[in-house]
Amino acid sequence: MEPSSHNPNFKPLSPESLTCIEQRRVEKEQQGKCSKTALNAMVVATTSTTANEAVQEEELLAVKDPDLQDGRVLPPSLGPFPEKLTGQPLEDFDPYYQREMTFCVVSKHFSGRRHIHRMSASRSLYIFSPFNKLRRIAIHIAVHRYPLPKLHCPYKAHPTSLEMYGPLLV
Repeated sequence: MEPSSHNPNFKPLSPESLTCIEQRRVEKEQQGKCSKTALNAMVVATTSTTANEAVQEEELLAVKDPDLQDGRVLPPSLGPFPEKLTGQPLEDFDPYYQREMTFCVVSKHFSGRRHIHRMSASRSLYIFSPFNKLRRIAIHIAVHRYPLPKLHCPYKAHPTSLEMYGPLLV
């Protein structure tokens, strides 16, 4: 792997990363079940520097980054995006969503800009995992602006085929 194309912000989605996401989600649910008084008692019992660091980390995780929202252009602050990961499922790079069952797909539009698409990492229709071939095809269709240009070719080659049935009634 070339060092210039490697960026630690962008990691391909793998079954191991899905198990890590599930563990983080379970930890989040367990923390939510703790009462606030017990949480405050734990913060008081720890040293003030570690408590401040924990509070700052929770504040970072509690706020969505507006630059990393679904449909937005990939910000240059994340560094260069590797070409080989275009259109591939990636681990979510927004800290807010790292505890959620989501993944990102970055697509390249005709303008050359890369757009973020966020999708659920849970099984679709309770059958298809994110690694299933049919789901990958569906992701490809959803992410690319013109996913199947070969279907448009017959109509472009023979525009009279669309006019064969007469004008459309509006």
